[in-house]
Parts: sequence; C-alpha cells; structure tokens
Amino acid sequence: MNSDGVRDAALRDILQAERSMRAIAEEHVRALGRVLTELAYRLDGHRMEAIRREDPRAPEGWTPEQWRAFFARVLEPPEAAWITPEQAERLAAENARLREELRAARREIERLRREVERLSREAPPAEAEAESGEPAPRPARAEIVSGEGWPERWPKPPARFARLLPGDEKRWQRMAMVLCLVARGDCLRLQVTQALGSRFGVKPGSGSLKRLIQTMVEKGLLKDEVLALRSDGLDTRLSVLTLTDTGRDLCRALGWHVHESELERLYRLHEGERQQAHTCAVLAFAYQARRRGWRAEVLPPVPGDTAAAPDVLVEKDGERIYVEVELGADKHRKWQNLADLQGFVALCAPTAKHRMALSAECRLAKLPGRATDLETLIRDREGQGDLWVEAW
Repeated sequence: MNSDGVRDAALRDILQAERSMRAIAEEHVRALGRVLTELAYRLDGHRMEAIRREDPRAPEGWTPEQWRAFFARVLEPPEAAWITPEQAERLAAENARLREELRAARREIERLRREVERLSREAPPAEAEAESGEPAPRPARAEIVSGEGWPERWPKPPARFARLLPGDEKRWQRMAMVLCLVARGDCLRLQVTQALGSRFGVKPGSGSLKRLIQTMVEKGLLKDEVLALRSDGLDTRLSVLTLTDTGRDLCRALGWHVHESELERLYRLHEGERQQAHTCAVLAFAYQARRRGWRAEVLPPVPGDTAAAPDVLVEKDGERIYVEVELGADKHRKWQNLADLQGFVALCAPTAKHRMALSAECRLAKLPGRATDLETLIRDREGQGDLWVEAW
C-alpha cells in the first residue's frame, strides 16, 4: 500500500472513531435528560404537567439555564414568617371581622337574587329584565331534543324584517324554530340541530340544517363561534350560537322573551371569554350530563354561607350534585370548599389521566368524592353509560 492509501485508511479510522464517540456522548446526554426529567417529576409533577400543556416539547429541548431555573424554583426554601403574639391576635381579630362582613354580603346577595327571581316571575318578560338590571336566569334543564315552550303556530314576521327572511313558509318555520331555541337559552349548535332534526325527521348534521344556520349567520341574525379544548391528547370543539342585536329585536317583535344562555352567563360571571378552554369544558360536561338524563345548570347559585363556587349543578332522581370542571391541578382549597358544601367532592377532568391525578389529590386530602372525565364521556357515543367513572 502506498502512502496515499495508508493516509486514507487512517482518516477513515479516525472518522469512524469520532462517530462512535459522538454517538456515545449523545446517548449519555439523552440518558442524563431522562434522569433530570424523572427527578423533576418526583419533585413537582404537577408543575411539569402544567409546563408540558403549554409546550408539549418540554423538557426535552431545555437548556442548562432552563433546568437550573426550574430546580431553583422548586427547591427554593420557604420564607420565614415570624410574627409576634400581639400581631397574631390583631390578625385573628381582623380575619374574624372580614369573615363576618363576607357572610353579611353573601346574605344580601342571596336576598337580592331571590328578589330578582320574584320580579322575573311576576313582571312581563321585558319589564322583568329592565327592573332586575341583569338577564333573567334559565332553569336547569334535562331535555336536549324537545319542543317544550314552542308556539303551536308560528307568528308571521314583522314587515321590517322581511328582507332578512325567506318568503317560503316551510323555510321560515325552521328559521323561527332556530330563533326560538336560541332565545330560550340553547347555545350549543349540536343541541339546536338535534331538536330540528327530531321535529322534521332529518339528521342533525344534514346539509339542509347546516345551510339554514349559515344563512341566518350571513343575514346577521346569529353569531356562530367555535370553542376548543385541547388537553393531553383530547381535542374537542363546540360550535355555539348566540343572537345578534338584530336577532334579539326580531325575537322580541315576535313576543318571545330572550333568556341569557349558558355561554353568555359564563362570559358574564366566570371570565368565560378569556378562559375559552374552560368554557368549552363546562358546556361539554353539561351536555354530556343531559344526554344521560341529568338536569344541569351552569354556574348555579349556592345556598348558605360558603366559599364554594361550583361550575355546574346536576340533578337526577332527587340527587343534587355540585360539580367542579377542572383543567388544572393543586386545587386543595377548592376541593375542601366543595366538600364543606355537600359532604363530598365531585369533579370532571378533561382526560382519564387528569381525572386520576385529581382524584388522587382528593384521596390524599381524605375527602370522599366521585369523578368523571370528558374523554370517557365523549367516547360513549350512545350516551347510555354512567355519568361518574369512579367514586371513593
């Protein structure tokens, strides 16, 4: 072999050795990454899950600085909070005073709520809304496909709305039914099309019903928006309908009272527009409960002096259960408040994995309860299964 051949062979050996060393180094780095990830989950698994929900690629691509910041936050020692006996006594007195003020405020809110409901029952619809200063509440409902409350004969639309409405009597009847359903508070598009499909013997997803809704949106009678929930592999969407100002005016001209929908109630009282994933989850749980024969009320009033503010009240066969729809974690105070209200915890998580983590928190806090998750409920296409997946 000449000198050139020896040199080429030596270069090949060097390159092969370099590749082998690089592969070994990369495997060591991956192994250390797995060790760091396991340690992070042992120290604070809830925080790691929250980070992964925001960035599914984490923590595989973290830099040393990001790992250092995470462990510094997790291992940061709590600050000392020494106070004198005199300060403790003053704080206890202030706490007692504030608790009493809070109880008085809640009693006044409950009194005002009952007064609003009384006025809503006694006054004509338009007057009740004007006197109370807020939309009249909808009662808890169980029916999904129902004609309850529909007129026997559909009134003719006022002339000033003629340009927005079809001249065909059959098409106007269907449009009027949609307006009536949304005016009484039905906000889920699926629920509205199910009611129409049942009445006319067509499938809820038929092209004719889709075109009807689309036409009403284009004519400015309805708003149609999509809420999305993505969590741990669950990806679900809900199409929700609300009346525009023109749609409200038409309903009132027809003599129908416009109720506040569950979507509007969540937007008004629960920052629902900002927390759209949670809004989607609450509406989805209420819908799944009704599919299984439960009555459901979103953001129900809570009796007595309590810190609980549950998302949904479900009722069936004399049983009343306040439910928290939870997308996060570390809600020990919330679970305790709910247990104080009804003696146990009831929760709905987005996925089975999340449900098991939340129920483990409650068991650790020695709080009895029951739990379900949207992933399991949605998978039951017939809606014949139990609402609750586990109890302890």
